[in-house]
Amino acid sequence: MSPADVESSSQSAFSPKSRTPSGRLARSDSMVQRRQQWLVFFHESVRRMALELKALMGTSAELSQLEWKRFDDGFPDLQIHKQDAQRLEQFYGTCLIVSFHSPEVIFEQLCLLHELPRMR
Repeated sequence: MSPADVESSSQSAFSPKSRTPSGRLARSDSMVQRRQQWLVFFHESVRRMALELKALMGTSAELSQLEWKRFDDGFPDLQIHKQDAQRLEQFYGTCLIVSFHSPEVIFEQLCLLHELPRMR
């Protein structure tokens, strides 16, 4: 079998539209867009930075809706919207913008870090 035969047989396995000019397999636009979307979690103290990141990334980033509440005893009561928890696996990645300006804020954010893997 000649190299031309090998190339010809390998191309027949895929339609010409499924390969890029470099010979790599092409992905559908919807697959690429979904795979490149990031879900961004952020503490309310860095909201401005999260909005700036969203403006830079455009449709590649979606800001999560979190409610940073507290129980009566002062312990963090973080509320993650069900929609974000259910869609977590659909995103290419998860980004967490954190702030280390005080121990209380650090603890709240650690609660989120602890909870995210459990939501999968």
